[in-house]
Amino acid sequence: MVNNNNLDLLKKSVLAWSIILALQILDISYFMKITKDLLTTTSGLYGDSFYFLDSDNFTESFKALTSEFQLYYPKSRIAYSYKTNYIPRLCKIVDSLGGYAETVSDMEVDVALAIGVNAGKIFFNGPYKKPKAIEDLLLKGGVVNADSAADLKIICSIAVSNPEDILRVGIRCNFDIGDGVVSRFGFDFNFLGPTLFIERYLRILE
Repeated sequence: MVNNNNLDLLKKSVLAWSIILALQILDISYFMKITKDLLTTTSGLYGDSFYFLDSDNFTESFKALTSEFQLYYPKSRIAYSYKTNYIPRLCKIVDSLGGYAETVSDMEVDVALAIGVNAGKIFFNGPYKKPKAIEDLLLKGGVVNADSAADLKIICSIAVSNPEDILRVGIRCNFDIGDGVVSRFGFDFNFLGPTLFIERYLRILE
């Protein structure tokens, strides 16, 4: 049975999470009043470009969001989108809390590795991936989600060249959810159907 209090907490957690990411918020209290004097002082110290980050509030929100998901899906883990904000300080907090790195470019993969994220906690998504970046992450133990037949061919080539390695690979599919929008990402499972999907794409893996 769904607990209404838990649902309320989940909604609040998601809202807090969304606000923090939207503002891309230097490590101060989120509830501190941001004044002209504060901005002028901060600009004098760090230059014209900077973020305010409330790491304590971010941490609390991350834990609350994770806990709410795990009430229903105990093995849930949050994979943080580096595309949203890949400031190292923020990404290190996510890693310290057991979060994963969700990346869509080799640069973001490099950021995750540079700050000490275990390769096994890195997911490499996105419609375009350089072959070398795919190979490097797979051989380090990371996860590459194939978004196209081109990705699958690259992965197969890597597998053939490294027969002793176990490659962690996912296949990104998109499904009709009734909203009238056709996704440009992944394999269109509904259009192809399971049989044709296997014949057309998974045969590449043979």
